[in-house]
Amino acid sequence: MKGIGQYSCGHRAVMVFRASVYLALTTISGLPYAVADEAIGAPQQQPALPPIKSLKSIDYPVKAKLNGLEGTVLIEFNVDAKGKPTNLSVLRADDPMFASAASELFAGTRFDVAKGWANSAGYSLRYRMGIVFCIPPSGQVDTFAESRDTPIIVSTNRIPGSPIRNPVSPGATGRCAKSR
Repeated sequence: MKGIGQYSCGHRAVMVFRASVYLALTTISGLPYAVADEAIGAPQQQPALPPIKSLKSIDYPVKAKLNGLEGTVLIEFNVDAKGKPTNLSVLRADDPMFASAASELFAGTRFDVAKGWANSAGYSLRYRMGIVFCIPPSGQVDTFAESRDTPIIVSTNRIPGSPIRNPVSPGATGRCAKSR
């Protein structure tokens, strides 16, 4: 196939090819997929994820806390007209305990959507957000290349005697590096 143009759709590059039907090919988690013909045309900026209105309180998984486990979860979801995350998918999780806790967290999360959200482009878009589970002070990474939004940090107090799996490196400045 011969490429006929490249467009920027938010933070993803989209290459358009000419075939019997126009397809926009992009990559999510390394797997290509096709987007319907309506996606082709003038490049549009993806609407920003609405701000979080309320966030459910969540406990750090007890077994993870006892073992000094830390990790990250990357999720993808839609936001409905009431601000509720729907069609939640866990794209990547360092441990199944963290995936379960992240799903629980988002079950009670609400976003502050504008009136008319159900009629906007944002309503049908998929958003990605990272969740970081850390036990400060920790060298756990608190950024995600796949999400442009600030991750949610879930932290707890260290249990005396539990292993330190991600020691803080000198000069570390992340939110997990500081003791709370």
